[in-house]
Amino acid sequence: MTRELRFQAEVLQASPECPFLSFVIEVPSELVTEVSEAMKRAALPPFCIEPIPPMPDVYRARLDQPLVGAVQRFLLALESDAERGVLAPLYLREIVYRLLRSEQRVRLLASAASVSQSNAITAAMAFMKLELHRPLSIRDLAEAVSMSESVFAHMFKAVTGMAPLQFLQQLRMEHARTLLLSGSTVSEAAARVGYTSLSHFSCVFKRHVGVLPRLYARQLRDGQDQPGAMSS
Repeated sequence: MTRELRFQAEVLQASPECPFLSFVIEVPSELVTEVSEAMKRAALPPFCIEPIPPMPDVYRARLDQPLVGAVQRFLLALESDAERGVLAPLYLREIVYRLLRSEQRVRLLASAASVSQSNAITAAMAFMKLELHRPLSIRDLAEAVSMSESVFAHMFKAVTGMAPLQFLQQLRMEHARTLLLSGSTVSEAAARVGYTSLSHFSCVFKRHVGVLPRLYARQLRDGQDQPGAMSS
């Protein structure tokens, strides 16, 4: 699958004598990259320069005998604690190798690259949340995930649909709302989400929420002062 989607399949042929067997395996994107790089170094036939065909949400391919053998060895290794820890990773690596020699190699490489990009963006988002209390630039965010500013900005927007600083501003305002809800003053909320100028914070907050932060805080207090407004 190319995305985290739910899907439904129908088994058309199966019987006790000839059962339908299936399993799901999640392959780390790092392993795909590692094996593909090893194949390049070994001067195996190039496979990374092919154009990527249109990728449906779900696709299938036949298993050849070498791949079936690797899968069987992997599944058998799971039955033993010792083999699960020692042999199963080797067989998983072989499965990746076999897939990279198959017709699905381009899709597998594209999927691994997409996951790696998403992981970098997830790391950038986590960094933003940790550093909301201080000003951040595109350079700060890009350096946090070891990327160039231009590549980071392009990749972030491709994954989230928003520019990095636009996303950061949204995080700041949502956190500011939470702080005001928990009883912080407007000045405290502004400082804790990285704003040194109270007027600038108020302007951005109003653009995001629709009202000035002081009015928002007053509305919260008025609502809590009403009989029956709070329950525990």
